[in-house]
Amino acid sequence: MTTAAGLPPGPVTTPLQMFRVMFDPDTALLRMVRRYGDPLTDRSAGKPLVFSCTPEGAKQILTADPDTFAVPDPEFLTPILGEHSVLFLVGERHRSERKLINPHFHGDRMRAYGDTVREVAERHIAAWRVGETWSALDQMQSISLEVIIRTIFGVERARVPEFRAAVIEWVTSFSPLIVFFRGLRRDFLGHGPWARLQRARVAIDRMLDEEIASRRRVVSRDGTLGNDILSRLMAARYEDGSAMSDAQLRDELLTLLFAGHETTAISLAWVLYYLLSDPALYARVRAEVDALGSQPTAEAIVQLPLLSAVCNETLRLHPVVPILPPRRLQRPFHFMGYELPPDVMVSIGTLRLHKREDLYPKPYAFIADRFLNRTYSPFEYMPFGGGVRRCIGASFALYEMKIVLAMIVRSTQLSLATDKPVRDQRRNAVLGPSHNLKLLLSSRRSVAG
Repeated sequence: MTTAAGLPPGPVTTPLQMFRVMFDPDTALLRMVRRYGDPLTDRSAGKPLVFSCTPEGAKQILTADPDTFAVPDPEFLTPILGEHSVLFLVGERHRSERKLINPHFHGDRMRAYGDTVREVAERHIAAWRVGETWSALDQMQSISLEVIIRTIFGVERARVPEFRAAVIEWVTSFSPLIVFFRGLRRDFLGHGPWARLQRARVAIDRMLDEEIASRRRVVSRDGTLGNDILSRLMAARYEDGSAMSDAQLRDELLTLLFAGHETTAISLAWVLYYLLSDPALYARVRAEVDALGSQPTAEAIVQLPLLSAVCNETLRLHPVVPILPPRRLQRPFHFMGYELPPDVMVSIGTLRLHKREDLYPKPYAFIADRFLNRTYSPFEYMPFGGGVRRCIGASFALYEMKIVLAMIVRSTQLSLATDKPVRDQRRNAVLGPSHNLKLLLSSRRSVAG
């Protein structure tokens, strides 16, 4: 294969181009690929970023030596999540951190969280009123947030409202303006989005410090820790026998919150939208869930093939990681026919990859059965990213999605409360359904067992 020098072609940076990439990345990527081909170079973020939206491109990046890449711009989110976040670590330190955290999101640990997810979901669903209309995203966020507070932070139910208020303030203060325009990262005499975010971070740090100190007192008194992620991480040890510091614990907990709270809620809101838009599919999913009886176990729920396919198809159209977080090259890298020099960034446009017609016929249609009829490679389907930087909480997010969805389907009769189109909309650092996604609880139902 011939290797080209220089960078692939791409658009000239303009304010309009930056706006499109920020608020409608799917359309922006489609236009760029149609005009410039694949791969292409985008300069809207300043430094050149070489994109591919192909399985071949994904494989080249995700199977390369991880030390080929560095985090492109740690200062982008470090002031928000903290310098110890696994998102910003590289090399051996990154590998060591993931090795410490990963086991707590797989196997027996996952099963230990299933009962809590179910209990939280059932209690929230029971509070919905028949005939009442509500925001799908708001309700899913309420469920997802309590799941995180209980299973990851390990907060007792009595203190959940206090934590919820602090977390919501931190999340809502995370304005896209301070993400994309760093000149606003200033304290204007205590006013503005940056000052608000800093106050929210101080408040949530204080509460996490109190939880950590409380656990340490329990350990010193009777030598026991809980089954939540915080307790497990406090007990975990690196290969040299050392433990995570309080600062590391705080930063990693906030990273898990940042990565998992809104994203899982958004995915749940979208899956409800697609199910309620297709009564025949909804009936099939309900029959599959009902067949488990009146007291289905979490393990039985997460193995349901159609329920799993519905979640997978939702994540295809609305991936948690719509654009693979860019990697900065530390050395020359042969990528899609180009010899790229150091300091160039590379990425995969997952949104476009997931809508390739050669992989997904009728790519804009919601067809859950495609996941019953075919298995996709990790380079063709990657809603949580991939490689050594795949989202640590991916398995937990899917686990939670399936349990919550099953609890909703089996116990309620819902309908869409609007016939207006629902579109992706920028929500802080992520994309989510527009505000007109409202649902109506028509009636409740029970399942004989």
